[in-house]
Amino acid sequence: MRFVLVDNLIYEGPHTAPKYDSQPHLGLLSLAAVVRANGHEPEIYDPKLDLLNGHLQLESSLYQKFALRILERHPDVVGFTALGCNFNCVVKVADHIKRLVPELPVLLGGPHATILHREILERFSSFDLVVRNEAEQTLPPLLDRLARMDIGDLPGVSYRNRYGEVICNPGSPIIEDLDQLPVPAYDCYPIRELELAAIRVEAGRGCPFSCTFCSTATFFGRSYRLKSTARLLAEMDGLNSIYGFNVFKLNHDLFTVNRKKVVEFCHAMLERNYTWSCSARVDCVDPDLLELMWEAGCRDMYFGIESGSARMQVISRKRLDLDLVEPTLDITSRLGIRTVTSFITGYPEEEKEDQDSTVNLAARLLCRPNRLNESQLHLLVPEPGTQLTAKYGKQLFYDGYITDFNFPWLESDDRSLLVGDPVIFANHHYFPSRLSRDRHVFVTSAWTALRKAGRTVIVYVLRAFNGSLSTFMDEAYGWWRATRPDSAGPVSVEDIVAFLVLPEERHRLEQRLQDPGDENRERKDDRERNQELLIARGLLLLSESPSGKFGLMARHLQQVA
Repeated sequence: MRFVLVDNLIYEGPHTAPKYDSQPHLGLLSLAAVVRANGHEPEIYDPKLDLLNGHLQLESSLYQKFALRILERHPDVVGFTALGCNFNCVVKVADHIKRLVPELPVLLGGPHATILHREILERFSSFDLVVRNEAEQTLPPLLDRLARMDIGDLPGVSYRNRYGEVICNPGSPIIEDLDQLPVPAYDCYPIRELELAAIRVEAGRGCPFSCTFCSTATFFGRSYRLKSTARLLAEMDGLNSIYGFNVFKLNHDLFTVNRKKVVEFCHAMLERNYTWSCSARVDCVDPDLLELMWEAGCRDMYFGIESGSARMQVISRKRLDLDLVEPTLDITSRLGIRTVTSFITGYPEEEKEDQDSTVNLAARLLCRPNRLNESQLHLLVPEPGTQLTAKYGKQLFYDGYITDFNFPWLESDDRSLLVGDPVIFANHHYFPSRLSRDRHVFVTSAWTALRKAGRTVIVYVLRAFNGSLSTFMDEAYGWWRATRPDSAGPVSVEDIVAFLVLPEERHRLEQRLQDPGDENRERKDDRERNQELLIARGLLLLSESPSGKFGLMARHLQQVA
């Protein structure tokens, strides 16, 4: 049986300038391996690659052309995976497939479908079955029995019977021993053609924590599992031997929870000339472990901090000790490990003081002297399967704002699809909150605009506003609302520039430019720093220009830089 597995069409950034991640989908690689081992013929179709090579465009014809690209592969069965942020796209493509080939079985899996399996099958006839949770043990017998629909005893499967009733077989399949799975089918992906600098490797699954905003444990369960060191090394050695990779991205939200296993892995890695990255909590590492990880090749780490407010750490049940954050980065910086610290704003319970603490910590970490840390600030979206959605899911609002992760409107009825079902399309809505939606949108999009302007610009902004980015946000937000009363966001680089060159701000900024400080003098040959300095100087040039020229001149300055 020819089984075409369809990857998510997701991207980062605005839909006018999307950034696609061409790394292979590890879940689909694993499923392809198990169905192949059971005698079926898998193929993975990644629409992102077609967007990169020009076969698809992010415009109104996408859904139909996307469906046709799947059907060109002559599938016997089609299997979609979906996230909440792009499920509107999956629905539209599946509708086109069913209109063109009504008898073709269309399966759905992934976190979003697992959580909302009944609601999806009741609402959308274009999906025939939902395979819930971890599907490696479920999918092979399902494909074997699909023609006769003898699936009543398969755990974790939801489907319609011959009377149109939705049947949800009990069970939440979880693979306890990940070493028993076959090696992921990397050959189902055009690895060589993409010339990737690094490759993802699945390190494990599951999360023992209970953050209110996260659905990871709902899909993978709270059973924390890591592949054995021998298995991980075998996969990495295989990818090195076949494709030449020696840089790996270990895929697990919390790689360092089991310290003993991480130590064992690191000791084994000392014998190899590989480098790697991972994700961790700052309270699940220590100086000795970080030192060993560096010696074993760890060069990049991702830390989800989520909030700079101790109050919100408790409310969100992240429960990090914020006093650990900067000392941990002191150690990673000393070792030379690059880090990303990620933050969220937009919690229903978040007060102004909480948001200020988050913004200020994110900025402070970004502007650390050695420039080894990148800070991210994201707008919280409702995620099905989370404690927040369970509590506030009946109070969601919709304003049409498209975040950097949500799939945009491409057809005239896309908006009505999203508005019509806030349960299934919760990710496109927003929670009620103590702070205004308007402010949340401003703060997160202003952060993005500042990052586009450059790190040095943020350093100057902090100096001009007494080291407080929240003070800048307050003043800029007031100006934005006064001068852009009808704007629903996002804030652009041009907006930030226009605010920064107000007469009362120009003098302070000019002083900073004339005396950039010892840190900038010491590293004035650094190419990136010089580019950012040029953009900062450009802010002053823009103050001499009519407001209509802001956008043109800002783009020109960045091109020159």
